[in-house]
Amino acid sequence: MNHDVRQWLGEIRALQGQIAQLRQELSEAYASAANWRSLYETEARQRRQEAQSASQTIQQLKAERQALADTVEHQIEPHPMEHLSDGELKAKLAAALLNCDRLTRALKAEQDRHAQTRQALTSALGDTVEQLAQGRAYFTGASAVPLAAAKAEPS
Repeated sequence: MNHDVRQWLGEIRALQGQIAQLRQELSEAYASAANWRSLYETEARQRRQEAQSASQTIQQLKAERQALADTVEHQIEPHPMEHLSDGELKAKLAAALLNCDRLTRALKAEQDRHAQTRQALTSALGDTVEQLAQGRAYFTGASAVPLAAAKAEPS
């Protein structure tokens, strides 16, 4: 019987050791859960603050947008085209396109006249330089050398 008691005492001690180990693991689990709960609450608090700040910013921006819209609405009068019918708009568009075409042709004609004027002035300038060269040659007693030949000769 002594042997049975020792066996029972050994099993009791083993069970007490397991209970102690389980209590330690339970304590560690509670500590870990408390740590995670704290981290979660901190994160949730930050997210709520960010959401509240974003909500306030959105409200401020909406108020600013409305104020700007009200300002613009009061400063700009309705466009006169808003009151025209489709036919009137088409007529105005046709007139605008004709005017654009007319202005395009006028611009092209002006560009052509400009090119002709530039060509005429360049020719006149060339003739004047040639006459100056001939006049200078006449007064210095040298024979008149055409300008193209004078340019070709090295100095």
